[in-house]
Amino acid sequence: MGTSNVLLAVHDKPVVDPRMRVHTFAHAVPNKFLQLGCMLTGTRSFDWILKVVGENVENAPIADDAKGLMFAPYLVGERTPYADTSVRGMFAGLSPDHDKSHFVRAVLEGTAFALRDAQEIMKATSVRVTGGGMKSPVWRQIIADVLGIPVITVNTSDEGAAYGSAILAAVGAGAFKTVEQATDALVKETSVTRPQRSYDREYARFKRLYPAAKSLST
Repeated sequence: MGTSNVLLAVHDKPVVDPRMRVHTFAHAVPNKFLQLGCMLTGTRSFDWILKVVGENVENAPIADDAKGLMFAPYLVGERTPYADTSVRGMFAGLSPDHDKSHFVRAVLEGTAFALRDAQEIMKATSVRVTGGGMKSPVWRQIIADVLGIPVITVNTSDEGAAYGSAILAAVGAGAFKTVEQATDALVKETSVTRPQRSYDREYARFKRLYPAAKSLST
């Protein structure tokens, strides 16, 4: 969960989406395969809205409810599930009742809805998160609620992919016999955020934003 948001799933065999909405790769671990969904703006959307409203991360105003305000997080296009470089973002449902805290909330929810676009294809049962965005307990709760699955942080969440590269290097250097042995020793769960409410109705509204944004972007 960084500049882009990426959802990765590990499989014992190649799992290919016939519509190419997500991508399949060979894993660094022998006989394993990765399925990847990518949203082009994650914390980039968060950083952008904070700049717009004149706030910083430490004091970011986040409403408890977006009050119907929705955000299509297509600031630089989108990858999963649309592979569309020309679509651009938008807000919908704006009213005089909204202040900057609702805009920030809508951005966090919008990026979570975009992540659910990948989840609807990949069907994860839980997710381990890394990256700077996941330092926010509010954002973690939003993602757990929108995806409807537990969101798990680990002791390597700050380092993310760099830590994974170090683990592979340790295995290659002989410090551990297998990647599984290395991760068992070095990666520990630190928190679990469980879903507390359903966002199904809001997600159904979100699905209507892409066609609208697309029609206004061309």
